[in-house]
Amino acid sequence: MIGEKLFCGLDIGSQRIKASLTKFKKPASFEVIAAGDIPTRGLKNDSVTDLGELSESVQLCCHDLMRRAGVRFKDVKIGISGHAVYTRCSRTVIPLSDKGSKVIARNHIEKVKRDACLLGIKMEEEILHHFPLHYTIDDHHTVVNPLGLHGHKMETQLLLIISKEDVLSNVVKAVNQAGFDVTSVYYSSYAAAQATLDKKQKKDGCIFLDVGASITSLSIFKEGQLHQLEIIPSGGNEITLRIAESLNLPFDLAEEIKKSYAVAVAEDAIKREEILVKKESAYVPIRRELICQAVEPKIKDFVQRIQDTLMNSPIFKEISSEIVMVGGGSLLPGLIELIEHTMKVRVRMGKFSTASSNLNNPAIYSAAVGLTIGDTIAKGMDLLSAGEQQKRLTIISNRFRELYHEYF
Repeated sequence: MIGEKLFCGLDIGSQRIKASLTKFKKPASFEVIAAGDIPTRGLKNDSVTDLGELSESVQLCCHDLMRRAGVRFKDVKIGISGHAVYTRCSRTVIPLSDKGSKVIARNHIEKVKRDACLLGIKMEEEILHHFPLHYTIDDHHTVVNPLGLHGHKMETQLLLIISKEDVLSNVVKAVNQAGFDVTSVYYSSYAAAQATLDKKQKKDGCIFLDVGASITSLSIFKEGQLHQLEIIPSGGNEITLRIAESLNLPFDLAEEIKKSYAVAVAEDAIKREEILVKKESAYVPIRRELICQAVEPKIKDFVQRIQDTLMNSPIFKEISSEIVMVGGGSLLPGLIELIEHTMKVRVRMGKFSTASSNLNNPAIYSAAVGLTIGDTIAKGMDLLSAGEQQKRLTIISNRFRELYHEYF
């Protein structure tokens, strides 16, 4: 594979570990050559409960990926999610000049962001991502990009995505113990958005909904970047538990019934159907109407939570695009149509611009794929064409020019 690079993404969820192996010939062109998932063991309530079990799960998942792809790899990019991840806004201001105005250079922007990061976290926390929501020059001039402007002082407000340091350390240790090196850690839903949203959607404004097992991440993109992240403590497991309780079934069987027979909006013809469910040593007929009655309140409550979250968002009314859904929970038949009807906004399933026979459902593996492509352009210097390399040289030249104006 001369001139090609392979990247492995490992999305470590509370219920399943999903992995993808992506091949790049150049940053804008990629192919998913293998993907797979296995149940997660050793991880409960987003904390590592058994290091050995989690390490074994990671090892099994990665070795299965290598076997099917016919290649070997050592480096992995991992994604985490669930209640271990949360958000916070941080604000700070730095002086630019004591006398007169000063041209704002890149080092000023990096300094104000670095200071805001330091002020926004506690000792036991780790920042996964930070996003500048805006910059304010001299208390009154609010801008998206302050580079090259004049001012006495500059303020910024950052959106921070944070996790507990011990949670990250334990997950990374489990991956290392499995025989792999972690090159970077991401928030899984943000990685999924990187794989499924294009630049126009992010610029015009887009709502990204990642429905997981225990939580749902609602991300709002605007002006090309993430502006708001809300974590809703509700996911597919709530529907499974409702089926299990109502029909007196074990959780695993209720999960299979949910995947095969549950719907968000049931028609009369569906309600009249019967299915056979194995209880102990015999098969028992169950009317599908009972399944619909069990899940309907939970689904309505879930959609209402999404609506309430968006209605309380200060920037939802400025969004002119659509809602894009990914995650296993988004596959529930009729859920997309129900959210679309409730929110009066176009809703579609997430997908990414690559053809691959190795993916049964892109919505399930969007985070694993997104982990492999998230920073490829930033780090793939040797993959750039001659024209793109010239563009990089121009950027470096401009940087020297900024430093000259800064100090001379």
